[in-house]
Amino acid sequence: MPLGLRTVPDKLVWQSGVFTVKSGYWVARDMQLWKLGSIASSSQDGKLLKILVAGSVEARRNLNLHRHGERCLGPGELFQVAIDWQHEFEKTALKPQETKMAVPSSLVHWKPPTESCLKMNFDGACDLKNGLCGLGVIFRDSQGVMKVAMAVPQVGNLPPRSVEVLALLHGLRFALHVGFLNIEVEGDALSVINSFKDSFDDLSFEGHIIDEVKSLVQSFNSCSGYFVKREGNAIAHRLAKEALRISQPFLCLESGPEWLHQCVNMDFQCEV
Repeated sequence: MPLGLRTVPDKLVWQSGVFTVKSGYWVARDMQLWKLGSIASSSQDGKLLKILVAGSVEARRNLNLHRHGERCLGPGELFQVAIDWQHEFEKTALKPQETKMAVPSSLVHWKPPTESCLKMNFDGACDLKNGLCGLGVIFRDSQGVMKVAMAVPQVGNLPPRSVEVLALLHGLRFALHVGFLNIEVEGDALSVINSFKDSFDDLSFEGHIIDEVKSLVQSFNSCSGYFVKREGNAIAHRLAKEALRISQPFLCLESGPEWLHQCVNMDFQCEV
């Protein structure tokens, strides 16, 4: 995972007393106990319970402790929380569910930004077989006119979320470099958009990049983030895929290959 270019302060992750090798050992031991001993069943219910316990650990240790300073739940308490969740899940599963009409993908399309802003769409793509990643970013105005498009190849097998965050970072860096100070950011990675908008620390694998993104946002006059489904982010996705086929970054300033202009025109015609 690439390091950020900005110097961000270190985070105090361990807040429950002073960290020592002994305290780390007991936490690891407790987790090993509920993994191997507390839930020994190989049934489907046992598997479900394991998942719920794991989710409970993640939620409690990363959210409550680090955000609000609450104490961590012990393995026994976590186990009981997981059982409660399983009972709640079973009750919900037995209730008849209302059928909701899905929104046809053809009705999801790119929407232009407000008149005073540019919209930046970003996306990432992975080629695990060849150890490559691709970043795609495009800027358009309220008339749907393409201002900038870029496809940036990256070497390495990174998690999909990390690639999405890198695409966001590259787009914001470029926007500041050329003076795009009023932008609307849009992507199809909901967790990335949520982290982008969240005021809390991101303790994920790519948290340091999220920190740099949030630092960059402070330099804009206005910079807001929105989630859109893949169909509304099609050109950024295509650019990310194209990045997997090239060895050097690809940058278009208002003009570009014919396929790119066709995609831009189709996007705007769908909106009109």
